[in-house]
Amino acid sequence: MTDGLIVKEPYATQLVTGKKNVEFRSKPLPKYKTNVKIFILNGGFVKGYVVFSHNDIDDYGRHMYHVSEHKQFSPYMKYKHKNGCIVWINNVDFYE
Repeated sequence: MTDGLIVKEPYATQLVTGKKNVEFRSKPLPKYKTNVKIFILNGGFVKGYVVFSHNDIDDYGRHMYHVSEHKQFSPYMKYKHKNGCIVWINNVDFYE
C-alpha cells in the first residue's frame, strides 16, 4: 500500500530532509500507518517519504507523529490527486 500525507511547504521539505522530526495534527495517526513508508505530497509532487514510529499528544492536545526515517526524492515524482482527498491519500498514483 502506498499511502500519502498532504503537507504544506515549508514543512513538507523539512520532513523529508530530516529538519523536522515531528508532524503535528489534530487527529491521531492511524495504527496501520505506523512504521510504514508514508509519502509526503505537496503541490502535485511527491517530495519523499517518512516513517512515523509513534503518536503522542502534547500539552495543547495536538497529536505528534514522530519521524523515525526520512528520504527526499530528487527529482520529485508527480502524483495524481484523487478527488475528495484533503489530508490522506490511499494508494497514491505516481507518474513521471
